[in-house]
Amino acid sequence: MATVLLVEDDPGAREGLELALRRLGYGVHPAASGEVKPVEPRVLDARIRAVLRRITRAGSPAETHGELVIDRDALIVRRGGRELSLTPTELRLLLVLSGSAAGVGLCRRGRDVLCARA
Repeated sequence: MATVLLVEDDPGAREGLELALRRLGYGVHPAASGEVKPVEPRVLDARIRAVLRRITRAGSPAETHGELVIDRDALIVRRGGRELSLTPTELRLLLVLSGSAAGVGLCRRGRDVLCARA
């Protein structure tokens, strides 16, 4: 479980966000003042997950395909050293395709299997 520092000066908002974050599975340490308001718990959850994905883990296995580097553990994709911003579906498709010998020329049945896995 990741622990986040909740920075909020309004006690009512702080309690609501703290409850929502705990329900989402985060440990919470409250403080005072910070994030641009208003913020919904699901938006905050998405931001937290994005930050956690960017944290590179020591010894994280990365695959290299030309200029493309895929770190499956951290869910980070880089091209030419720059991190790419992929949607969840794009990332899932890339992970499936890069882990498959089939690669590109998929038949109709292969496309159906790919779509089901992504």
